[in-house]
Amino acid sequence: MAWIVVAAGCHPGMYFDIFLRRCVNCTRGSFQSQRSETFCFRCPGNKTTLYSGTRDLSQCRETKCGGNLTSMSGVITSPNYPDAYPRFLECTWTIHPRRGRNILLLIPSISLPTTPDCSDYLTMRESSSPYSVFTYYACESFDQPVALVSRSKNLHIKFKSSQNSMAEGFKIFYVTFEERFRNIVKHIVEDGELYANETNRRLLQDETLVRQILDVIVDPSSFEYSVSSNRLHSKIPSGLLKFIENKVYDFFSNVSPYRKKRATQRSTFV
Repeated sequence: MAWIVVAAGCHPGMYFDIFLRRCVNCTRGSFQSQRSETFCFRCPGNKTTLYSGTRDLSQCRETKCGGNLTSMSGVITSPNYPDAYPRFLECTWTIHPRRGRNILLLIPSISLPTTPDCSDYLTMRESSSPYSVFTYYACESFDQPVALVSRSKNLHIKFKSSQNSMAEGFKIFYVTFEERFRNIVKHIVEDGELYANETNRRLLQDETLVRQILDVIVDPSSFEYSVSSNRLHSKIPSGLLKFIENKVYDFFSNVSPYRKKRATQRSTFV
């Protein structure tokens, strides 16, 4: 038949449409690795492709995202991070810390396409209501780390992508901490000096150190003893430790056991 001859010219990533009588690209969410076929395979499960004309199963990307998070610490990423996330996503995560605990988050960087209507965005709110107060909002890329304390006990995070998405997305680290330390944690992460120092910014983007850094920030009581003898601090460079320690002692300057001579504390750094 004549259409068989035409189909023979269809390359991988395409199929021969017997009604249109020509080769067309496999639609998003499907692929074809062979030549001269009249169909495409659908990606399994919740997976899809980033574009039409996909040639291989390995290019099917996960779209499943969101959920309720109750662990003491964790990581949230856009699907397929650090590779490009699929289009037409809508993900919602809710962090539910234990009673008496607050939430500290760190976003090392974020990659979102810049569009006039902010069609791709990441938001954090006090509640699931679209009218609740924003804790955080982003609809463009930035390469600087941002740490922030949730405004409310629970935190609702939403990520949405549009048809024009071709960006890497984000990775968010979070840790919960005792509510009594809320003000000192805010005192540390809201200080512009934390981000003005290039070395500090680089450390906050080092995934091998991020968890340990966050653990130190949310537990100021760890500075009750000598920093040099505390294993909790063993891998964190002294410059960043000194910044955190100074903020702790400034905040608790009149509270025992933090009432110590600053000169003595500075001598713990070499």
